Amino acid sequence: MRQKKIRDTILENLIAEGKRCLDDGIFEKAITIAQDALKIYPGSKQAYWLLITAYDRNSEPDKAAEICKEVLCRYPDDVPVYAFLGWIYVQCDLTDQAKDIVEQAMRIEPENADIQALAAFLYATQDQLQEAITMCNMALDTMSKKSELANDYGWIRGKIPSIEQKFREVKDIIEIKPDYPEAYLCLGWLHAKNGEHEEAITALKKASELLPDSYTTRRHLGNLCAQGGKIKEAQDEYEKALHILSVTALQE
Repeated sequence: MRQKKIRDTILENLIAEGKRCLDDGIFEKAITIAQDALKIYPGSKQAYWLLITAYDRNSEPDKAAEICKEVLCRYPDDVPVYAFLGWIYVQCDLTDQAKDIVEQAMRIEPENADIQALAAFLYATQDQLQEAITMCNMALDTMSKKSELANDYGWIRGKIPSIEQKFREVKDIIEIKPDYPEAYLCLGWLHAKNGEHEEAITALKKASELLPDSYTTRRHLGNLCAQGGKIKEAQDEYEKALHILSVTALQE
């Protein structure tokens, strides 16, 4: 019992030090700390998340993905890891692999809102709008933080017909409620549909300011930046999104 307590204390201290390294941008040291933690406490989910996050933030998505797979071999029902791996695949433009991840995770937990948001994102990017809307409606019943899903739903609604009417509706909402993030997200995709990339990016940046901890908003902004040829900005937004997701996991 005493040895276990000592080992747990050592692990706790290592994880805390690793988090500080992440905050300070010392990613290689965070990787080493996570690896040391796993030697002391094999299978530690916190140590695994630290290692995944450190690899990802060190611009090593392949290694982050490999650790995700290792975790899933040990913990095959860990849906948050499926979600993180799915977003890595999206970031790397590996759509088929991301779809496989969604299918596997859905078999484990069909009502998981993170996976439903990922599925809706994949459907919408391929213009399968009805499927995307259906998935969003399903997630509305299961997501504890509806603001995340509202972002996905607002984005998809921005792609359906009657653009002029939608512009009027969204601008009316913003005039009445200027701090409503979904309105800016929907406005962004209306501009995007009209080929107005700069206006779209401006609107999505406003949405991300209002929802700074929303990884789906960051994902949408990153995707739009990529479509507009702003590769560096897109990469930054993708990294912020993955950081938000991994920090949430480390806090659990």
